[in-house]
Amino acid sequence: MVFDYKKEYRDLYQPASEPSIITVPRMNFVAVEGAGDPNETGGAYQTAVQLLYGISYTIKMSKKAKDPSQRIDGYFDYVVPPLEGLWWMDGINGIDYAHKARFNWIAMIRLPEFVTHEAFARARQAYSAKHPEADVLVVRRSDSNIDVVAPDGVFAYTERSGGRIRR
Repeated sequence: MVFDYKKEYRDLYQPASEPSIITVPRMNFVAVEGAGDPNETGGAYQTAVQLLYGISYTIKMSKKAKDPSQRIDGYFDYVVPPLEGLWWMDGINGIDYAHKARFNWIAMIRLPEFVTHEAFARARQAYSAKHPEADVLVVRRSDSNIDVVAPDGVFAYTERSGGRIRR
């Protein structure tokens, strides 16, 4: 049976209609951080989304690799999780939708637990070999967790490797 994160983690991907406290587990993501208007044709956000899905599907399809060294230990079949994102604007409280070019963002797709740093590096290299025009160096694997998410858009985002906090 194919593992579907949206179904297995309903409390994360399909929240209840009433507010509730949930436990958010540590998760792995393929992520790109950037800035700018997400609607800009050929802009940084659209490029980031292409990279995220490209690498996510490279990992998913690694099970069909002819070279056994390209297969990932512990692999299980899964549905690629949905695109997620963190959005903010520096210097203001909230969001000014009239000035989308001022957006900062982290676009990300959850990775299965079996994707190690080494497996991610191989997938990034395989994607780059098929798409040499892509700047795969901006894509990273992140052992991340969202610590606080509030309705007013204030959040803290921590990373083991960087420990950044954004507000």
